Formats: sequence, structure tokens, C-alpha cells
Amino acid sequence: MRWGLFVIAVTACYSPDLEDCITACATAEDCAPSQLCGNDGLCASEPVAGRCSSLDTVDAGTEDAPDPCGTTCMDANGTCQGGRCVIDMVGPGDVTCPSGMPCTVLCNAKDACKEGVRCGGATSCIVECAAESACKDRGVDCGSATTCEVLCRGASACQHGSDGNKSVECRSADCTVTCDGNAACQDGIEVYPQGSCNSSCCQDACEGGTSTCVNDNVCT
Repeated sequence: MRWGLFVIAVTACYSPDLEDCITACATAEDCAPSQLCGNDGLCASEPVAGRCSSLDTVDAGTEDAPDPCGTTCMDANGTCQGGRCVIDMVGPGDVTCPSGMPCTVLCNAKDACKEGVRCGGATSCIVECAAESACKDRGVDCGSATTCEVLCRGASACQHGSDGNKSVECRSADCTVTCDGNAACQDGIEVYPQGSCNSSCCQDACEGGTSTCVNDNVCT
């Protein structure tokens, strides 16, 4: 009688692993009561049974998750950070943001991005030209970005626009521009009627005017 009670107690405590797609099986009896034996030979709950081989585990899904920026950010010499393409440029060349994603361009060294920054088809754009002569020769063009934040800080930062344009072309964006330094944004700021602009011009910056921007002389 004692042996019978012992067997019953042990049997009642036994339960196979309840996690899906872990336990191999030949019949449903090999699985937990809430699981089926799928045709792939693994125990799983009804919605998953038979589909284990086509499902990624949590770890694999994290490891193999696609880059939200795709390859276009890398092609633009940027890195993807939280779905935003960040381009950190120290050389004197030009920069064009990839299309279809937020973009940040950092030109924070002397003469960095001297040939200018183009936001292009970026959905939103942040540009920092925060050093002497950064973005000097062709300024910043916000392209089709819906929001555009531009900082031109340092002597001659964003001094000239390209092809007769202003130093900063806000176009149709909701635009915030800070120009701080002697000859910074010398060719001025332009915004289309469809856009809006707030600007801060300090230390003789924005000699070419600020269009319809709401302007002050407070740079922080």
C-alpha cells in the first residue's frame, strides 16, 4: 500500500517542460497537457504546433533584426542610432543625408563639411557646424525635411550658400537656426512661405538677412 501511494505521488508531480518547441515528441503523450505533438516532432501549444522550425527564438530575432536604416545610412558614411542616421564628419568634403529616415550631421572640427551639408530626402534633419569654417563654402540645405535644426557656431561657419543660395536654406521645413560667430551664415537664411523659421544670430552673423524668420540675438 505504501509503495502504491509513493508511485501516485511521483506521477502527480511530473510535468514535461511547458515551453514551446523545446521537447521532442513522437505522440501527444510525450507533451504537456496543454501541448500537441507537431508534425515537426516538437511539443508546442496549438497555435504553434508544427511551425517550430519557421519561428525564430527571441535571441535569434534580436541578433538577426534588420538595421532600421538599411544600407543607405552606411553608404553615406553614417551609423544607425535608434533609427536615425548619424554622420560624423571631420573632413572638408560635402555630406548628403540618405532619404526616408531622420538624419543628424555633425561637423564639429575646423573646416569640417566645408563643401556643405544637404539634408536631401531625410524626414527630419539636425546639422551641427560647430567649429571655425565648418560648412563654410556651401552652407546647409534642409531639402525636403519636415523639421530642420541648424547650428552654425564659429568664425565663418556656414558662411556661404551654394549656387547663389543663402547660407541656410530652410525651404518648407519647420526650421530652427542658430548662427553664432563672425561671418557665420554671412549669406543669410531663407525659408519658403510653406515653412516656418526661428533664428538666433549673434556676433555679426547673418549679414545677408533672415527672410521671414522670427529672429533674436540670443545664442546659447
